[in-house]
Amino acid sequence: MHIICSWCRKEGQSGLVGEKAPLDDRRETHGICRHHYEKAQMEWRLSIQISPRKELSLHPI
Repeated sequence: MHIICSWCRKEGQSGLVGEKAPLDDRRETHGICRHHYEKAQMEWRLSIQISPRKELSLHPI
């Protein structure tokens, strides 16, 4: 199976990340490439730094 980065595909790129078993199966499965993974991580980290911090509780409200 071909592993395709959904984010790359959205940008019009081929998005081929790699292959996984079964190799004779030519269908596509989706994942995320290293570039877009790192970009998403950075955006997430920035978003939690900007958001007001909520106190964590061990008991559900």
